[in-house]
Amino acid sequence: ELSGVEFLHLRMAADKFLPEKVIDNLQLFMEQKLEEFVQNDAVGMLQEVFKHNNSIYNPLRDSCLRLICRNPNALFDHPNFTQLDEALLLIVLQLDDLGKLSEITILTYLIKWGMARILNVTTKDITKLQKSDYIELQKIIMDCIPLIRWFQIPITEFRQNLSWIEKLLPSKLYLDIVNYHFDNTITPESVKILPIRNLPPKDTQEIPKKYLYTSEISPDKLNGVEILQLLVTADELQLQNLVDNFQSFMNQKLEEIMHYTTMAHYAKSDKNFLFFFESADDLSRSNFARVKKDSYAVEYSSLNGPIFGHSDYKEGYDMCIYNNMLSFGRRSCYPDSKNFPKLPKFEIEDYEVWQITYINIHNYNY
Repeated sequence: ELSGVEFLHLRMAADKFLPEKVIDNLQLFMEQKLEEFVQNDAVGMLQEVFKHNNSIYNPLRDSCLRLICRNPNALFDHPNFTQLDEALLLIVLQLDDLGKLSEITILTYLIKWGMARILNVTTKDITKLQKSDYIELQKIIMDCIPLIRWFQIPITEFRQNLSWIEKLLPSKLYLDIVNYHFDNTITPESVKILPIRNLPPKDTQEIPKKYLYTSEISPDKLNGVEILQLLVTADELQLQNLVDNFQSFMNQKLEEIMHYTTMAHYAKSDKNFLFFFESADDLSRSNFARVKKDSYAVEYSSLNGPIFGHSDYKEGYDMCIYNNMLSFGRRSCYPDSKNFPKLPKFEIEDYEVWQITYINIHNYNY
């Protein structure tokens, strides 16, 4: 099963090659599972959706931030929280709806994040830092300090942590906070007073528990060509986890995939036509049929010769050459082929599939 980040990689790779129906199913599944993905890996999901600026990831950014507000511990208690990019931490600290956490708790998480970046410090207790460590920590979290709602921390909690707060904060900010608690009519000079954080709003839209399309996104619902196309795209995008995942799946299904890729492959064309002469002695007795359904102009099949038109059980092929026999089906793609007479068995040189193609191999033209 793919993780949230791996699924985002799949969604991005799918946009290049997979049919629109499959892409729509992937999108629906992603919307259904987004809360679970963020719950399981908030750091990975947040860093992924802000990594690329595209039409797939951009709409997910607000959704991920909203889900983090609803369950902030998914982010702050994540084992990789201290590895979160500073730019993303700044975005999170600006959120007004983090009210499920007290401000002193948010400050504690910020200290944890900053201390992890101080070299040669093994203690996790801020009260045991050396003076030089406090100076280094202040530099690390300097841009984050104005985003803490300092004036919303109750005076009792502020006093309980006074020993290290005084050493950490710039002296002007520290004095502004102390003076404000003595007289809240005094306007601080060093930092803006930010409002108290709110509880996240309740979702007015119920999240569906199940989509009818969920089963469509499973890798085993993709055919061999689509799997190979996904692998190529994922490799081009350097999405190694996705490459490994689908490479493993492809190895398991190799026989089935090879069966598909060699059994049938359609060539699309709106210019295809069929013609033949009933008699070599009378060229006036000719027959001609243009293609009407260009998506199924010609099909290659390793079990037959060329097939023209559909070859599934619903539509039936229009014309098929097999074992030197010409046979006809419903003729929905080449409707005028209904005028073609049935012929007895003939030799293979009696028909051609003709196409003019230019290729360049090793600088030689053919």
